[in-house]
Amino acid sequence: MNPEQLPVIAGGRVSRRRFLAGMGGAAFAAAFVAACGDGDDPAVTSTPTEAGSPAPAGSGSNPTASASPTGEAGAFTFTDDRGVTVDLPAVPTRIVAQADSAAALADLGIMPIATFGEALPADTPSLASRGLGDMESVGEVWAEIDLEKLASLNPDLVVTRLYPSTDPPIVWGIADEAIATIEQIAPIVTIDMLKITTHGMERFAELAQALGANPDAPELVADLEHFEAASEAVRAAAAAKPGLTVLGMSLTPDNVYLAVPTDHPDIAYFEELGVQFVVPETADPTWATISPEQIGRYPADILFIDARGTGAGRPSWDAFEANPLAASLPAAQAGQLLEWHAAPIPSYRDFARNLDDLAAAIDSASPDVVA
Repeated sequence: MNPEQLPVIAGGRVSRRRFLAGMGGAAFAAAFVAACGDGDDPAVTSTPTEAGSPAPAGSGSNPTASASPTGEAGAFTFTDDRGVTVDLPAVPTRIVAQADSAAALADLGIMPIATFGEALPADTPSLASRGLGDMESVGEVWAEIDLEKLASLNPDLVVTRLYPSTDPPIVWGIADEAIATIEQIAPIVTIDMLKITTHGMERFAELAQALGANPDAPELVADLEHFEAASEAVRAAAAAKPGLTVLGMSLTPDNVYLAVPTDHPDIAYFEELGVQFVVPETADPTWATISPEQIGRYPADILFIDARGTGAGRPSWDAFEANPLAASLPAAQAGQLLEWHAAPIPSYRDFARNLDDLAAAIDSASPDVVA
């Protein structure tokens, strides 16, 4: 995937040029960490495992993640989805996490001390909706992390996502040039954001357990049971309407981006449950790009419209509503428009709500909107 084919975020594209901000090289890193404190801790190691061999996903026990389930002090070992193993002499308690990663950890009972993202926590829906709007922030602009502030917080661990389809893979929200500097402050753990969405949920659950979360806590058991029940509800709804079709889309004023189902982790899971998504013709991964005048090119019974946004609103929905042809689409006339919470938080609690919405939409939809 080339840099211009990264996901549409809040109605725009994220390109590598936006986040490859110059943060200095190795000499700067060494000088910076020396100024902030002793960055040479022989008890902390990050070790690459065999290239291309990240830790497997799965629930239950995981040989790459171990810690007391009650958060007691003890050795911490976790192999992330780069295949990098982080070994620490004690379970980390001072965690700085990218916004969506922070939300996922919070859902699992692990509360980071600070976050970074593309806005202040109060303006980041995934954080504000969890009552985390007052969380400390070390960066509110894409990949522009305040390294001095990060170091002053004395973190034990930095957690973020991994976008593996570029060369080199993108450590989400961190400029390439800043990775070495940050790793001298605290080790970085990444979890793949492109694999089917259950992978991210399983891996964050494993990480949370390694960080001291109790997987048998009643609220976590309830979250998992809700996710499983909601998955079965979608499966049953789809089976009852085998001809019903869904089309995922994200829009800007200038373009309509149609989702390639297998390249979106959440849609891939919906398809696994039996939901039939329209597959647009394109040689490109992730999205097929068409003009606003072609918005009706691929009819579907349900339109799944990107609902991502910030405090400023939902740019994709705004672009849809501003398109003079949108109201004439069969799904729009039938009232079968559904918010697509694209790039969902990788937690059972969060994703179960998306499944509930999809099951309800399919249950109430007419499968005959498109002949």
